Amino acid sequence: MSTIQDLFQQAQLAEAAYANIAVPLGPITPYHRRDEPA
Repeated sequence: MSTIQDLFQQAQLAEAAYANIAVPLGPITPYHRRDEPA
């Protein structure tokens, strides 16, 4: 059984992993959290 805290941590890890993949792609992805268009 997973607790809310476990799910929250898992979500953070997933978001971080997605950011590591998406950021180098730049303008190709709509994910502009760290890679904002200049």
